[in-house]
Amino acid sequence: MNYYVRELTDKCAVLVAEDGYELDYFPSVQVAVCACKEGCHATPLYIERHYSYLESSPNDFESSFV
Repeated sequence: MNYYVRELTDKCAVLVAEDGYELDYFPSVQVAVCACKEGCHATPLYIERHYSYLESSPNDFESSFV
């Protein structure tokens, strides 16, 4: 099964299965990725980030890849 991480507006994260089922909530994206690697024995395919054009910078693009 494949997984991805969804970042929320408050910078918390949700680990989501490929069928859309939300597995668990985490305090940050990094914690969610680590939990996926440890608990699911898989690396998330991607990170769905919440962007605000007022808060973004060019460095944000580089950090979106796992």
